[in-house]
Amino acid sequence: MPSYRRASGAVRPGRAFQDKPILSDAAIEDVIAFLVTLKED
Repeated sequence: MPSYRRASGAVRPGRAFQDKPILSDAAIEDVIAFLVTLKED
């Protein structure tokens, strides 16, 4: 399965996952926003 934002050049992805990134731009932003909330002071 290709990495985020990259949709080509993956090595032998399954047919269902060809030309599709793992995470969308919105999903990446959501993960980052969540990780920021975990920061300890």
